[in-house]
Amino acid sequence: MGRPSNKAEMQAIIVEAMCAAISTHGYAKASIKKIAEVADISPGLIHHHFPTKLDILLALSDSLSASVNERYNASIKRKGGTESLDAYVHAFIGFGPGESESAVNAWAFIASEAIREPRLAKHYQKHMQDRFRMIKILLKAETKLQKNKELSETAAGILSVIEGAYLMHATMKDTYPKGYALKSIRKITSTI
Repeated sequence: MGRPSNKAEMQAIIVEAMCAAISTHGYAKASIKKIAEVADISPGLIHHHFPTKLDILLALSDSLSASVNERYNASIKRKGGTESLDAYVHAFIGFGPGESESAVNAWAFIASEAIREPRLAKHYQKHMQDRFRMIKILLKAETKLQKNKELSETAAGILSVIEGAYLMHATMKDTYPKGYALKSIRKITSTI
């Protein structure tokens, strides 16, 4: 009898290596060879698990979204099970358990690569639509906003601040005060 499959483990290692490689070198320079070096495996093993570099990037976008959801769920658990917009936003841009600079940088690269790559664009849009929907739900539960247009505009603004913060952190992190994005969103939401 053969040994148990470690396919999921190996894919996770490759995806993590992709995250580190694009965070450090950018997507264009994060070659399969570079990813293999970071993961300390052979390029052939990467090709065995992922037919293309784009397939790894798609898996990375799923992994990063799952990580944010895990941070949010852990935050809810720590706060006694209460869902909140602040905890949701904090899961994206707050500092503390689970924060990852390479994940922030990688998400900025994913967003920029989604502009030119149709398969990734669809993937990215799905993640963004899920986030948009959740922010609207939390806004409706916690604020005076009830009309769909108001909820949509405010949710789009909050999501834009989050995505902008990722881009600013990836490109100019030493220019802005630490924690500015979360504080800005808290100011916005405290007035509605």
